[in-house]
Amino acid sequence: MNELYSHDAEEALVGAALSYPALLDELDLAQGAFFIRRLGEIWQAMRMMRWNQQPIDLITVGATLGNRFAEVGGASYLTQLVTRSGPVSHATEHGRIIREFHGRREAHRLGSQLVQQAYAGDYLAALQEANETLIKHVGAEGLTPLTPADMPGPRQGWATGLPKLDRLTGGLVAGELTIVGGRTREGKSALLLQLAGAAARQGAKVGMFSLEMSRSQIMRRRQIQGHLEQPLWVDDTPGLTIGQLAIRAQHASMADGIDTFMVDYVQLVRADDKTSSRVEEVGAVSRGLQMLARRLKAPVLAAAQLSRAPEQGIRRMPRLSDLRESGALEQDADIVLLLWRPKEDQDDYGRQILVAKNRHGEEGRVNAIWRPGQLSFGELAQESGPGPRGLSSGRSGHADSVLQPLEDGAPDRDREEEMDSGRQDLA
Repeated sequence: MNELYSHDAEEALVGAALSYPALLDELDLAQGAFFIRRLGEIWQAMRMMRWNQQPIDLITVGATLGNRFAEVGGASYLTQLVTRSGPVSHATEHGRIIREFHGRREAHRLGSQLVQQAYAGDYLAALQEANETLIKHVGAEGLTPLTPADMPGPRQGWATGLPKLDRLTGGLVAGELTIVGGRTREGKSALLLQLAGAAARQGAKVGMFSLEMSRSQIMRRRQIQGHLEQPLWVDDTPGLTIGQLAIRAQHASMADGIDTFMVDYVQLVRADDKTSSRVEEVGAVSRGLQMLARRLKAPVLAAAQLSRAPEQGIRRMPRLSDLRESGALEQDADIVLLLWRPKEDQDDYGRQILVAKNRHGEEGRVNAIWRPGQLSFGELAQESGPGPRGLSSGRSGHADSVLQPLEDGAPDRDREEEMDSGRQDLA
């Protein structure tokens, strides 16, 4: 197995660090990166000494190792390391060699494990471990200085089709997590599908993890919304863990070029740690979605249930604290949209989309109309008054002829209720 480690580079680097302790500040190598265990142990002891601002030489290292000093070779071995260290200018290259061979050993180990688990075992857990190790070895470059080249361009994402919402949020921006919160039957799933269709019309490849609705139910809704011409990739596996979802999303990104992701909905995704409390579980899912958006550099939109607590008294506008079961959703999200029906009247289609959190811009509200016949939202250009996109002067709170449902009356309400039967609400 000589091709998987470099004995000479490890000895040379540890010897150089004994003579020039400042190397420990420059080379961020963990103890586990060393194939020769005693060298890793000596390296780690020196790292801790350096952290504690202790002087480093043969005597002080021996004192730090204590009873382990003799077992790792004693003073004679450390002296040999110093004599074999070579020019200190080579230390950076020796560190690169050690890091590379450590990565090769990890790839060998994980490859063997994947082969075994593919035949019998938890292959998804093995895949997740392999993915996390890959990210650690490929993506962890440590702290690097900011330069003018890091200056971002204008913040711009996929347009939502709702102009004021785009002005407030910048659209669906790569690398950001957007939470769409609402209570049961207030249109969360419908809005996600509507935004998916809008992004797809602009060339996005959208993937949706639907833990509540089946593929056929999603297809029916897309037909009603008029989005059948835009492709949508769907995974309707119920009960996914956040780890499984992340693995599938990363595979879809690499294999199919999926660049925008929808999750319906957060509280149905399970944490990988089955012993967590419910609050910790939702928090783990929230952090996993945030990391997914950043790693894949993709917009991630996730629906979330709001607590019913405000309904148990005075009716009020929803707020961030109503996000059910975890404050982590509020903390991790870049943008939080809350759906609000100001009037209890079932015949009133007036809605508001509240931008309750916006890490990169303004908060505010978007006046909208719910169109039950199309299972979608339309934006109002004015607070009141007639017009093709405004409120009709005759019936405040109802859509005019352009935004009118297919049938404004009982048949459409029956159709909406049919779409929302059982647990298939508009979550």
